[in-house]
Amino acid sequence: MKRIFFCFILVMFCFCSSSISASTVKEIFEQALIAYSKEDYSKAIELFQQTLQIYPKLAASYNYIGLSQKALGINEEDVLASFQKAIEVDPSYVPVYDSLSKYYYSLGKFDEAEQYGLKAVRLNPEMVTAYLSLGWVYLIGKDEPSKAISCFEKAVNKEKFSYGYFGLGIAYYMDNQNPKVLDMITTLREMGEENFALKLEELLRQGPYTPSKHEEFKRMAVPQLPSSAPLQEHFPEVIATPEENAMKVRLKGKVSSPSDENSPSSVPVSAADRIRELQKRGADLPDKAPY
Repeated sequence: MKRIFFCFILVMFCFCSSSISASTVKEIFEQALIAYSKEDYSKAIELFQQTLQIYPKLAASYNYIGLSQKALGINEEDVLASFQKAIEVDPSYVPVYDSLSKYYYSLGKFDEAEQYGLKAVRLNPEMVTAYLSLGWVYLIGKDEPSKAISCFEKAVNKEKFSYGYFGLGIAYYMDNQNPKVLDMITTLREMGEENFALKLEELLRQGPYTPSKHEEFKRMAVPQLPSSAPLQEHFPEVIATPEENAMKVRLKGKVSSPSDENSPSSVPVSAADRIRELQKRGADLPDKAPY
């Protein structure tokens, strides 16, 4: 009897320890996301590293460490090592392939950027930021406007990004589809993006596109692409607490409606979730125009 009781206590201890660890990791992970959103990248790295001390296979943490290192200007080898570690612990973790695509793009290594961007959209055909990345890779890096058009069109058909319409306008110009460039100018003006609209008008005034103009594009500052859907990731289910998994089971199959959002019975939203939602619209805009 004592033996059975001891085993029961041991099982309960392991269960509680696992639950506490999962809760702790999630709490630290959310704190790290907040630090990242405030551009306190050193603190973000420290906090993401803390999550890995508890749960070493958290690919999202390695991805954000790489993004933070990139933002801090840390050397290429260390940034790539962080991204590759994310792939090592979870090869199906899509955001890291998008991160690698954008990072190689920023380095001017367009073949590698294309490779990882294509990997991202193969794993997740709905990943808008990856289509945006590939659009600029084909536009600026590889002088393939038809492929750029395909990628930008897929992106803006999923979400109305002014940056995507701007890239699409340049791609149409390079593909000598001036009427469609005018359509993009109109769309951008309707979105209040006068600066982008004026840049497209300036291209049209320069006359037809020629390869020599592409060399001019390449000499211009490489556009700063957004991070791979920053702050839009859900906490990995693999280490969710038993209570959270039970909630997911209860909610499974529920069809949401507009009234659900304001319903008192709605599931509470954490601080990090609110930050992710607030940043969702702005996260995919560039820091600056490509030229």
